[in-house]
Amino acid sequence: MKKKTIFEFENDDVRFYIHENTAVINIHSNAFECLADPEKSGQLLSLFDWVENDPVVKSLMLINEPNVFNKENIFKFLKTVFKTDENGNITNVIPSDKKVIRARQLNSFRNIVMKMIDYKKLLFSALHGDCVTPIFGMSLAADFRLASENMKFVLFHNETGTHPAGALPFFLPLYTSRGKAMEILIKCSDIPAHEAKQIGVINEILPNADFEQHCLEKINQYSQIHPATLVLTKRLSFSFKMELEQYFEAESKMLGY
Repeated sequence: MKKKTIFEFENDDVRFYIHENTAVINIHSNAFECLADPEKSGQLLSLFDWVENDPVVKSLMLINEPNVFNKENIFKFLKTVFKTDENGNITNVIPSDKKVIRARQLNSFRNIVMKMIDYKKLLFSALHGDCVTPIFGMSLAADFRLASENMKFVLFHNETGTHPAGALPFFLPLYTSRGKAMEILIKCSDIPAHEAKQIGVINEILPNADFEQHCLEKINQYSQIHPATLVLTKRLSFSFKMELEQYFEAESKMLGY
């Protein structure tokens, strides 16, 4: 019988713990730094690797505290690299001395997305509250998406004249039609949880109260799959790794980083 894993920690950005056979990474503050800062995202990827190599843990859940992925927080983060106008609004202009920083941020985010699609264990994205464009895209790299009742995708990129990050233009047509994906990306309307489930980008909607516990109970229902079946299924289902790498190369060339 395999020995149960006991390991947990918490820092300023995340809390990590094991619940039965599920590892949980709860992002509770500094969310965009955690995903885009090279050092912090590297620490996050180390947790991914640790879980992947653990013989007992079957699933990994990424969950956020309510609204850490909202528009206010990403605007605050983007203002560290993008210029603002006379009213303090973000523009799509990056000063030359900040382009290297922005390139590193995007590369860190891409590394997480690539790790997610190549992950050997079940991977769940549990979304709570407002989740902006790049988080929408990143969540589609997970195997399953669980949403709180008050979750909504906020496609803010048109407000700043920037591109839809997080590989959203790549993933979205895989879940909907190309026409529907273009409609979503161009209109930039908010997508509440119930609508997201209707178009197939959310698997389950769970109560706001005790959302994290509801997610863990739901994940347990998925975690009974035979390990060999899981590996084979994921290998076939995510066989587009090369195409995604090409997408990121095209993105880099288009943005000039």
